[in-house]
Amino acid sequence: MKKLFFLLWSLCSSAMLLAQSPQNIPLCGLGPGAEKHVAGVYQQRIFKGKLFCSLDAIPVGEKHNWILYLENEQGFPMMSEARIEADGINYPAGRGFSTPPAISRFIGNGHYFVDDVLFSVPGTWTLRFQVIYRDKVDVLSFEVVVP
Repeated sequence: MKKLFFLLWSLCSSAMLLAQSPQNIPLCGLGPGAEKHVAGVYQQRIFKGKLFCSLDAIPVGEKHNWILYLENEQGFPMMSEARIEADGINYPAGRGFSTPPAISRFIGNGHYFVDDVLFSVPGTWTLRFQVIYRDKVDVLSFEVVVP
């Protein structure tokens, strides 16, 4: 019964979310089809994710917003109960975010809105998201090149 309820809920929420789904948004400024280049690295391999950005080129010194998509270990979209903290670092420059991005809200169907991403210098950045869901903790890392 639980599986049936979850399936029906997922179908309904997917239909409602279709208008605002990030399926056609380029990933992290790398352009369409670049998904394989920004695949996440997972410390515990509990959760999986993708990072979406609506900009063709990631700006330096300007705040912008992204969408984080998360799945649980069974491959189902994460629910709103997940607690997520974000940070990032540019290892070559030795710089991190002066103010870390905020996960401002759960959009639905595994999608979370990431506010105020601000890269201070160009280069390769590692964005990390610590995901806490019930008794499980994992860290997802994404490599992003900021031109």
